[in-house]
Formats: sequence, C-alpha cells, structure tokens
Amino acid sequence: MSMSMKCLPLMKYLPLLLGLCLAACSDGSQSDTVDDRVGVAEEAAGNEKAPILRQAIDDLTLRFEPNKVFRFEWTPKDTVNVTHYQLLENPDGLSGLTVVQEALSVDSTQTDLIVPLFARMNASYLVQACNEVECVDYNTVFVDDGTNQSIGQLSGNLTEAGDAFGVSTSLSGDGHTLMVGTSRERSAAQGVNGDETDNSADLYSAAYVFVRDAVGQWTQ
Repeated sequence: MSMSMKCLPLMKYLPLLLGLCLAACSDGSQSDTVDDRVGVAEEAAGNEKAPILRQAIDDLTLRFEPNKVFRFEWTPKDTVNVTHYQLLENPDGLSGLTVVQEALSVDSTQTDLIVPLFARMNASYLVQACNEVECVDYNTVFVDDGTNQSIGQLSGNLTEAGDAFGVSTSLSGDGHTLMVGTSRERSAAQGVNGDETDNSADLYSAAYVFVRDAVGQWTQ
C-alpha cells in the first residue's frame, strides 16, 4: 500500500518526461524530408510544362485565288515544340478573332479558306503556332483592294452575244455548284446536254450548271 502511494508522483509527470525525451532525440530529419519532397514535386511539375514558343513562323501573307478563296502562306522558322497551327478570322474588323481552322499540320506552310469575298472586305486574319500549353500569335494580315485578284469569269461553252447569259444565278449552300440562266437562247434543244450547236429557234431559256472542284476550278 505504501509503495503504491510513493509511485503516484512519478507517474503524474511521466507524459511530460516522455515528451522531453522525444524532443531531445529528434534531429529535424523528418522536417528536412518533407521540404525535400516539396522541392522535388515543384521541380517535376515545372518539367511537365512545354517550353515557350518563340518565333515559330515568319512572314504570314494573304493572297487571292479564283474564286472565293483566300490563300494564307507562311514560312516556318522554328518548329521545335510546335504541335499544330490554327487560323483565326476577324470577319468585319469589329467582331474580334475566332478560330476558323484548327489542328493544321505542323508540316503545313499554307491553307485555303473559302469565303464570300464581298463579305470580308474589312476582315483580318492571323495564324497561331500552338502546343499543348499555349498558342502564340504571329503577324496579322488584312483584306484590301487586292481582292480584284480573286474575281473570275464563267461563260457557257457556246453562248453568244444576246443570249442574256447570267440573267439569273443560283449558288448551292456549300459554294460548289452554280446554275446560270439565259433568257434569249437560240437553241431548240431540250433536256440535259442537248445540242449546243443548234440555233434554229429564238427566245428560249436555258440553264448552265457549273461545278467547282477541290482546287477551285469550275467546269460546266
């Protein structure tokens, strides 16, 4: 009974003594390990970022191709870290830029854009070089009076003066099929692909159909 009473004061301070012993034995190695791990994690995260893109292309230019085609050309300068290009358009000079062609091959040096040219008189364009982290803008090009280079002319195979060729026109929604009407055709031929050399009648109507191929050429 007397031994139990003598041990009580020592047991009262046992938690404090254990805490002091643990503090004395600690050399800070656990804290250093945590700091080291944080540094390694930060370094790894930094290594995951792709390098900044600088001067990937030079000399973006815009020229016109008959018919309804803008052709953009550029000179690759440094394609390291570039994964693709994309083309942006500001259609009226006021609306701001939006992507109209994306994921253009990193090996490409030009792209064509089919647009209604009359609706792009105040448009501007730029090409961006991109990777998985960022896109970089390059010089902006503007549509100007050079649009007359894009104007082409279509005529029927054997149309003549006075046939009123072009009195009516109709263009398909995709811009690849055009129908042109005449109101004073002199041929009495009927049906599709009739005798175009026939001039035995007067004041007949006819329709000519033109189709645009993948390279922009129109054929009747």
